[in-house]
Amino acid sequence: MLKNERVFNLVQTLHKEGLIEKMVFHGHMRFGINNPPPRTSQELSTFKLQLKNRMKRYVEAGIPIGIHELDVIFLNNSDTPIADRPKVAGMVMRNTVDAYLEVIGDVGRLLISDSSKLAIQRNISLLIWGLDNKTSWTKKTKEGTGYVLYDNNEPQFALFAINKAFLLNSLNK
Repeated sequence: MLKNERVFNLVQTLHKEGLIEKMVFHGHMRFGINNPPPRTSQELSTFKLQLKNRMKRYVEAGIPIGIHELDVIFLNNSDTPIADRPKVAGMVMRNTVDAYLEVIGDVGRLLISDSSKLAIQRNISLLIWGLDNKTSWTKKTKEGTGYVLYDNNEPQFALFAINKAFLLNSLNK
């Protein structure tokens, strides 16, 4: 049995027994030489479809879902050109948000913060980490470099990509 299947079965059992309220997917995405990011339209489409299918399964079983700690880091061994990374990170984040919105239909409560504790306390559905380089731990880590929504108060590609996901989702209603 695959790991995803085992996790689903465990969450379903715990939810039925009233021990958990919802399934929260952690959105830490790490891309490196052995785990390249989706870059082409086809790869992004497949990435989004796989996320949607995984999330949809929980929703269809009556388990509310959320995404917390959505961030993208390119590992030091990544072969993605540095100049392409902000756009690729933005497209990955957008497709993640798109998948979530298409399954849920409404974002519910959104928080852009670096606090999972705050997100849990406020029953936040979507938590995006990495508002800016001053508050984000993802900017430069031992393992690689993260991409945030603002860099030195300048909006980055990820911000526009996520905004587009919300806009398109609201227009499709």
